[in-house]
Amino acid sequence: IALAFSFSHMTARPHLFSWLCLLITLNILLVGGNYLCWLPLISVVWANLHGSFILCLVLQFIFICGTFLESQPINKINVLSALKRLRKPIAIFVISIIVCGLNPFGYELLVFPFAVSKGIFSEIIAEWQPPNTQGMWYFRYYILALLVFYSLSNNAVTWTERLLALFFVNAALLHIRHISLLVLVLSPFIAKMIHFNIIKTVPQISNVTDNSQLRLSSASGPLITLLIALGLIFTTAINSNLIQFLTPDKIIEVKVDDLDELIAFFDKHRPEGRMFNEYALGGYMIFALEDPPKVFIDGRADMYGEQILLDYQQIRTSEKFRNQLLEYYKIDWIVSEKGSELISSLNTTGLWRTKFENNSYVVLVRTNHLFDKLQPEHSGPTMKL
Repeated sequence: IALAFSFSHMTARPHLFSWLCLLITLNILLVGGNYLCWLPLISVVWANLHGSFILCLVLQFIFICGTFLESQPINKINVLSALKRLRKPIAIFVISIIVCGLNPFGYELLVFPFAVSKGIFSEIIAEWQPPNTQGMWYFRYYILALLVFYSLSNNAVTWTERLLALFFVNAALLHIRHISLLVLVLSPFIAKMIHFNIIKTVPQISNVTDNSQLRLSSASGPLITLLIALGLIFTTAINSNLIQFLTPDKIIEVKVDDLDELIAFFDKHRPEGRMFNEYALGGYMIFALEDPPKVFIDGRADMYGEQILLDYQQIRTSEKFRNQLLEYYKIDWIVSEKGSELISSLNTTGLWRTKFENNSYVVLVRTNHLFDKLQPEHSGPTMKL
């Protein structure tokens, strides 16, 4: 189930390291003891791999709060006893925060995940938008099943498990990219609930297993995992439509031939000057061209900053500010998807002509240069939506 929910986000990107670090952190916290001393090392490594390192701190905080809340009834004696037991986890948590600053951005990186998950980023970038629960019916049913499991009387649900569910369900409902994190983190707890509510309550299964978990050796465990993986690969290789939601999403929904034609054009007839490009094309142009032009933006939008992304969106959609921004950035040529609002609008001005066109893309070049007429009040990209 965790694999199925992760496939839509399984692309060659650094967040794959986050999945690894997340599961290592969760395992260390569940084992506890002296293993907790590894958490600061995980924190500093994770902070230099991906912005989601903040989850290492969040998980530690949730486990500390969960342990404290489980000291019931809450009275002076129990609180003092809980705080005494938590001295080591709290000290490690503080050390983890301190060592997170050992990265090229310093402690500014602590606020970075919050900056890129709101505002213009969540409006434009699909993975930062909330999930469509009608289209993603399997995610809706997963949430409903989760509610059922947590409400069953046989469960001995701890406060830590409740807090984990609250945090990651909220994160997944806010941003589609967090669905994989939700399922990865809650899978071991759901497995425990299945064991207590199904395995132990069905006599036929209970008698056979003797109420014990499936025992796997160091050889049989990896072997079974490999066989399951090969089975999934074989199934999707025969007919990917059999399990459509397991198929990784395509980042650029176009024919490969059209994309190849566009790259071939850039190799031989690339226009001079500054380029404005579609968001999804920037990274591919950098990858595919030996001498790529300086792109206006690419998939690393968080590195460009909120203002550039805002101006990008204004150029694409705003009749009022489009021409002013194109003049400000001194754009000489534009590559965009055929039929886009930007291309349709510029074709009517007479200031741009088509240099290249196929079934998917259009390249426009400027027919005049009005950069010297830029008004003083537009000395910077400050137009707001």
